[in-house]
Amino acid sequence: MKVFYSREYVAAKHSFDTTRKSSHLAASLRSDPIEGVELTEPRPATAAMISRVHSPQYVQAVRTGKAGCSSQGFPWDSGLWTAVTASTGGVVAAAHAAIRDGVSGSLSSGLHHARYDHGAGFCTFNGLVVAANEALDALPADKRVLIIDADAHCGGGTDELIRLLPALDHEGKCRIDHLDLYVSPFDWYPIEDELHARFGGQRWSHSVDCDQAEEYLPSLQAMLGCLAECEGFDDRYGLVLYNSGMDPHQDDSCGGLEGITTEIIHEREHLVFDWAATHDLPIAFVLAGGYTGTEMDPGKLTGLHRLTMEAAVDPLSEGVREHCALARAVEAHGLAFHPTPNQESRRAAYEREQVLQLAWTEDEAALVALLEAAETVLAEAECSNAAYHRDGWNCVECGEVT
Repeated sequence: MKVFYSREYVAAKHSFDTTRKSSHLAASLRSDPIEGVELTEPRPATAAMISRVHSPQYVQAVRTGKAGCSSQGFPWDSGLWTAVTASTGGVVAAAHAAIRDGVSGSLSSGLHHARYDHGAGFCTFNGLVVAANEALDALPADKRVLIIDADAHCGGGTDELIRLLPALDHEGKCRIDHLDLYVSPFDWYPIEDELHARFGGQRWSHSVDCDQAEEYLPSLQAMLGCLAECEGFDDRYGLVLYNSGMDPHQDDSCGGLEGITTEIIHEREHLVFDWAATHDLPIAFVLAGGYTGTEMDPGKLTGLHRLTMEAAVDPLSEGVREHCALARAVEAHGLAFHPTPNQESRRAAYEREQVLQLAWTEDEAALVALLEAAETVLAEAECSNAAYHRDGWNCVECGEVT
């Protein structure tokens, strides 16, 4: 799993968790690696890329130190532009890597409060919406991006930008949806319609205020479950962007809720990544909030953020990566294979397991042998619109499942 970071993320002179914790986490990953995590340096986002989402005048102000450059709460210096373009570029790179590989992330934070023409709440540019906008260029026209926000605070900047994007996009469309679970009303925004009703409109957004720790995980699980039950969900999304905040933790000095423990955060991360894997959704994460204080030292905060990556590469969440690896391997041999939960026959389960294992271990000779055997089965089957459906292999001649 590629996780994007460069030293430029911390180029701003102002020292604060948002501007420094990525370097602490990167150092932790070097001294105590998480198996499967590969730190990778991204290209910085360009001014043109950011200006597709933010006011060009505001982008120029951040670049040059003009009025409005410190609206997020940090004093300006020339390193701020370097830092925020590097961090935003990391989110964009993670989005593209997730589409390609199934899962990715960036050690970026300070994103979801940033508005069209100013920063807010320690957030300079909204890298979530910038990355979603760039990812849409790489996705089929009927696919959307879902932003799941688990920061302690509301993502009011994300909501505003999604509302504005139809006016900014030359095609007049917005293909970004927003799911927001918060424990603090900071940056609250109104939601007009209920969850199920939003699929009929141009955009969909839903937020839940959780003020009881015992309701935190059930609220998230209910939202994800309800979303998955909406008509058209299976074909709706080409990417999930996950804003994974640690500030809901009870020891956080800026938004923590009593009773939300490390164990609850651990379970939350597995819930999100397992949900994405179950639905074969590519997912890219960012760090989001998480602040040091009397009960939260840098080491503890770093440990909490590591939970996100540990969940992302956990074997229970590898379905997305296996699916992508399998698709590439099988398509290279002229077949298409789509593992789904409905394929329950013993032979289908056996073949699926074998192909996934071979694709994941890149045993090309064994994979070719298995695919040749499958091609023999296809050749022996009747290739017609008459139903001969078995095991989930798609016939390359007619496209019917055989």
